[in-house]
Amino acid sequence: MVPAKAKLKSIKAGKKKITVTVKKQAGAEYQIQYRERGKSSWKSVNASSTKKVIKSLMRGKKYQVRIRAYTTINGKRMNGAWSAVKVSGKVK
Repeated sequence: MVPAKAKLKSIKAGKKKITVTVKKQAGAEYQIQYRERGKSSWKSVNASSTKKVIKSLMRGKKYQVRIRAYTTINGKRMNGAWSAVKVSGKVK
């Protein structure tokens, strides 16, 4: 079964990091993609919980974040739709 479209609850900027919080979906894991605002290539991280801290970011920059839920059934990964892109505050 393909997961529903994921929803970002919040993005909080901290000291060289951002904290991403996702609305929980039963049995799903999450793929988070982020990029510096104005850049074209996305970087990906996976999260099994609804909260993920992304570290080693550049100070004074804003980051765009999007997320999707996925499940693995019989070794095959089923991806949900990407969420809307949200922009973080400036990283401190």
